[in-house]
Amino acid sequence: MKYLIFVISLLMYFFAPNKYDYTFCLIVLIIFLINVGQLLTIQINKNGIGLFSFSLLFSISFLFVNFIYPVIVYPIDKGYFPVFDRFYFNENLISKTSALALVGFNSFVLGFLLVKRKVINNIKEFKVSNIYNFIYYVCLIFSAILILYVFLSGLSGVIARKTDTYQEFNQTILLIVQCLINITIVLNFLLRKPIFNLLMVFIFAGIFVYIGDRGPAIQTVLVMLFSYSILIRKFTKKQIILLITGGFIILTIASSLRSRDGGSLDLSKVRIENSFDFAMDLIVNNRNLYAGYEYALMNGLSYGKSSIYYIFSPIPFLPSFITQNLFGAMPQELSSSTILTKDVDAGYGLGTNLISDLYMQFALPGVLIFMFLLGLIISKLESRVLSSFNSLLIYITIASFSVYMARSSMFDSVRYIAWSFMIFYIIYYFIYPHVQKKIIISK
Repeated sequence: MKYLIFVISLLMYFFAPNKYDYTFCLIVLIIFLINVGQLLTIQINKNGIGLFSFSLLFSISFLFVNFIYPVIVYPIDKGYFPVFDRFYFNENLISKTSALALVGFNSFVLGFLLVKRKVINNIKEFKVSNIYNFIYYVCLIFSAILILYVFLSGLSGVIARKTDTYQEFNQTILLIVQCLINITIVLNFLLRKPIFNLLMVFIFAGIFVYIGDRGPAIQTVLVMLFSYSILIRKFTKKQIILLITGGFIILTIASSLRSRDGGSLDLSKVRIENSFDFAMDLIVNNRNLYAGYEYALMNGLSYGKSSIYYIFSPIPFLPSFITQNLFGAMPQELSSSTILTKDVDAGYGLGTNLISDLYMQFALPGVLIFMFLLGLIISKLESRVLSSFNSLLIYITIASFSVYMARSSMFDSVRYIAWSFMIFYIIYYFIYPHVQKKIIISK
């Protein structure tokens, strides 16, 4: 069945109409939903972590980022969202690129289903180790100190509710803070510590929600939810529906308040004109799918230039060194989001799209290979998430990007994974033995 659907999706891509075709796009959507059903059935029946998973949130995000606009929004009001009306895109490519997105998702599912789903639970081994307790408290203390530093450094911007408060802030410090927070949250649930210990983490997420910069807040909340679901108790279907619905509502309200002059907190000023508004931040990225595909056709492929920043960013200054010496440009200038923004002279960032980002770099083979590898990696991690702390930390870190991955780069999480492990193992191999040695000497 999985191979048949994959072949069908490939044929649909190669023989897609060269103009917008509602029926074709609807068939693409139906096949996508069949794929999602197949994927989530595996999650429920053969996966120890349950339904609340990377695959669930990624599938929902992927749906809105690639398929809702051509089937639901476009036929009713194609210019409902200003980005579609204000900036040019080739409407004749909608059918073709929708099929390309389907091929990409099918590759993900194929990679995911190829892994044997045997979950081993050795979680108790983590709880009896003193070193995990030590690492937990070190990360808790340092994250609290750095959160306070970040808050005080941007205090004037926070009070004024400026969305760009931390855009000019040292990004390495913000990265370290987020990694410390991620480790702290995972260990907090792993070791069954009081939730009150995470007070500073809640404050950190609250600061970014307050100023309208939702990225760090979403990542932090998702790390909490995945840690709870995997390590404490699986969410029921009803709880998952409530969480997802509540998430859409909260993010829509935050987005609406952010766009108000002066950053007003008056909820009475929030206006939801259409149900489309609840997924606005995802649906608008449909345009990037069409624009990115056409850009690659007209200007050629970048062959990995767009991903240099994400892949080499764990090492400070290395991305800039590589791109400046090889291409005479800063890493950000080579990203697909910057390219798509400059292509239409937009006054603000238009973002990107996972599928078009891969296509702009390596065409169809890139979409097939990288989406397949993503599915393979996620499935491997899920099968080991309860038997290996490394797999647990990597999986939860990647899963914290599950909502935004469909509208960004596949490699966004690389630097967070690398820095999290660097922090964890510096404490593990250098700080902990040194402290243990001092304790022994003092005795």
